[in-house]
Amino acid sequence: MLTYRVSPDLARALAGARELALAEGSSKVTTRHLLHASLHDPDGAASRVVRRAGALLDAGCTKGGPPTEGHLQFAPATKDAITRAMARAEVDGGPVDTAHLLAGVLGDPTLASAVASLGVDVGALTRAVTQDAAPPEGGHDTFWPPWSADR
Repeated sequence: MLTYRVSPDLARALAGARELALAEGSSKVTTRHLLHASLHDPDGAASRVVRRAGALLDAGCTKGGPPTEGHLQFAPATKDAITRAMARAEVDGGPVDTAHLLAGVLGDPTLASAVASLGVDVGALTRAVTQDAAPPEGGHDTFWPPWSADR
């Protein structure tokens, strides 16, 4: 099992994505949940990147549904997004943070199309992540990927 350094804002975003999925009655954590949760913290790395790129993304909208309970798995596109985030963080040399997660999520063609339909330049937003790379210090070691417990 791999160990990556994870920033506190990413740990909060992953927990928030799970909470959103549960509140919506979803059976899986999706890239949309990750996007909304990563933008929830106005001081988080993802929010800084979005502001720097001049994009407007609303982190507050959710779909309704009866709340669910228990263990949620990550959707395949979500696993891919997190894998892309880990690869980006490895290149940057810092802990995996919500900016890396943002870049990973925007690699999902379905979500990227939805974001682009809001008038956001997805390419510019993804490039902005490189300019906002996390410093090497910070974060804590954790076992990744987070779905390793999914069977």
